[in-house]
Amino acid sequence: MSQTRRLAVEVLLCLGVGAVCFTSSRADPATTHPKSAPKQSLDRHPHARNAPWLTLPPTPTLPHATKSGLVNINGTSIFFAQFGAGRPVLLLHGGLANSNYWGHQVRELAQAFSVVVMDTRGHGRSPLTSPSLSYPLFARDVVELMDFLEIPQASIIGWSDGAITGLQLVATNPDRVSKLFAFGANSSVGGLHPVPAQRQQRQPPLPGAGRTPASRRSSAAMQRRASGRPTYS
Repeated sequence: MSQTRRLAVEVLLCLGVGAVCFTSSRADPATTHPKSAPKQSLDRHPHARNAPWLTLPPTPTLPHATKSGLVNINGTSIFFAQFGAGRPVLLLHGGLANSNYWGHQVRELAQAFSVVVMDTRGHGRSPLTSPSLSYPLFARDVVELMDFLEIPQASIIGWSDGAITGLQLVATNPDRVSKLFAFGANSSVGGLHPVPAQRQQRQPPLPGAGRTPASRRSSAAMQRRASGRPTYS
């Protein structure tokens, strides 16, 4: 093959590749499959489909309780359950959850303590009866449940909203809390130094800053997500 013919073939090949690339970029969106590449990747690595980070574990169930039910306190109905015997420990769950999430911890703690769980008002088995929700209101529910169960003082374990409720309890009813373990909590930002005006203009406020749980989440949304009746066995 002469040098001229070889050059001509190379040019045609380049034009052909270019045309393919151009046609690919102009393909009809209705006939393309943008998810095909990840699918092929998973097909080449089938074990990735069973990766634990792709799914959440099922919500645990509570063990058999020595006492449980709905109690009318503080203008609403609160579900509670009691397990084991010994010094009292009260577990407070997070927002949009229910007391079943404590299932594994209850089984362990009930071997040495009297464990109490409750569904926050508007969550789980506790109906939504309030036009608004607040942490002081949640804390008052806890105190009245303790009064109903004749528990003068308890160790409090709280997570997220339950942890904030625990902080509220310590602030308003310190004599009812022997110990507090709070994780995933936040508290007032009142102790922070003011941000200079020029920095405020450059930095937008954090989402949800300064809002109460009632204003962050509408009652209707909370009821839709929290009203599913958890299993109890």
